[in-house]
Amino acid sequence: MKNTLILLSVAMTILCCVSSCKKDKVEQTVVGYWKGKYLGNPNTDWSWVIRANNTVRVYVGPDTSVASKYEGTYTNTDSTISVAYSIGGSLNVVLNGAKISNAFRRIDGQDFVGYKFFLDKQ
Repeated sequence: MKNTLILLSVAMTILCCVSSCKKDKVEQTVVGYWKGKYLGNPNTDWSWVIRANNTVRVYVGPDTSVASKYEGTYTNTDSTISVAYSIGGSLNVVLNGAKISNAFRRIDGQDFVGYKFFLDKQ
């Protein structure tokens, strides 16, 4: 009887510990550093730094220390992001409705000409 009570007590303690150890919810946000490819003419590496204040920095090139840099803004919903940035003078790039997928780990889209691009969250 005593062994049964000890065993039951140990089992209840383990059950309480396991049930109280909830996994932290991973925040799903576009904010962060993204790296990928623009599949245009020519294909090129690029990356985005998406900030919480709805601004974005776009790097065109494989090395952000020497890449061309462009500042812009973005809007997003739960499943899409649209980005607009200037590449000098009156030349603006607008990327509308790129799809956010894989639990906010990937962005797939295309530009106004139809060239595709993708970025993976780093």
